[in-house]
This record gives sequence, structure tokens and C-alpha cells, in this order.
Amino acid sequence: MADTLAFADAVEVGCGIALPMTLKAMIELDVLEVMAAAGPGALLSPEEILSKIQSSNPDAHEVLDRMLRFLAANKVMMCDEMDGEEDGKSKRRYGLGPVCKFFTKDEDGVSLAPFMLVHLSKAWADTWYFIIGVMRIV
Repeated sequence: MADTLAFADAVEVGCGIALPMTLKAMIELDVLEVMAAAGPGALLSPEEILSKIQSSNPDAHEVLDRMLRFLAANKVMMCDEMDGEEDGKSKRRYGLGPVCKFFTKDEDGVSLAPFMLVHLSKAWADTWYFIIGVMRIV
């Protein structure tokens, strides 16, 4: 039952704009696979995730934190917040939520990620601008 509900959530995530586009960026940056490689239930900081992917942006950890926080607010990610030991600022660590199971490769190397990437591609999205033309032709 939990898998069915998580799958429904996964499909829902793939049908909006801000949420799926943020998740799309996470897929394209390989963030979900990095997090999955850390093991089930693992919580990683943005800095730990960035150590596994490439970015030339010196503020990438802040941008990634915002994106992960947005996904956590929408129940795609899990978030654990704690007080910073050195500077007193709160630090967040993130883990994969149940929905992410469907966007990371399973034991057969299969996931919904390619489907979502096609669904959100510019070429695919641009075709929807012409749907009104179909009505006018009829």
C-alpha cells in the first residue's frame, strides 16, 4: 500500500512545474543517485552531496540547500535540521523520501527519471503550445 501511495506521489510530482523542474535539476545533476549511493536512510548535507558532483558556482551549496529544502517541503525529500556547532546557524541534512525510490535506479537499472526528463523536455513542452491549433483545424 505504501508503495502504491508513493508511486501516486511520484506521478503527481511529474505533472506540475516548479516541483518537477526542481526534481528534474536534481536528476540531471545526479543528486538523487549520489544520495541513493550513500545507502538507505542516509542523510547528507549539501556540501557532502556537492563533493560528489561538479559545480563551478561558489554558492552551489546554498542553491542546492534551497532546492532540497523546497523538495523536502513537498515531501519528496526528508530533512533533518540541527544547530550548527561552529557558527550557531542551523544546518540541514537531507535524505531521499519514499517518492525518490521511483526516480533512482532499481536493481535492474530502471527508474521513472527518463520518463520525467522527456515529459519536461523543451521539445515535448513546446508541442503543447500547438494544441489549440488542433481544435481550429477540425
